Amino acid sequence: MEAVEFVRLSDGPTHRFEREGEEADGRPVYRRADGVVRCRWLEGVGWCVVDGEGLPNGWPLAGSPPGAATPPAGRWRSAKAGRSPLSHMVPAEGRAR
Repeated sequence: MEAVEFVRLSDGPTHRFEREGEEADGRPVYRRADGVVRCRWLEGVGWCVVDGEGLPNGWPLAGSPPGAATPPAGRWRSAKAGRSPLSHMVPAEGRAR
């Protein structure tokens, strides 16, 4: 998967994350197109969205399947600035940029 998109369900903005490289464990890292936010695997946490300091602040509602090579599609919950918006994550293959 070369890119993923998170669509915030409350008001519709879409954030695109492009694949940028591999972690030591062989899983890809996705970087948000407009900043330093990343979607990546963290040992002991699973797939999550992390801020510029590497702190997790978004997770798939259904959790991360053990050994998942890519982030799971579906609903994700964020936790930042006292808010907890729900987003839908989808693979972005074949979508216009």
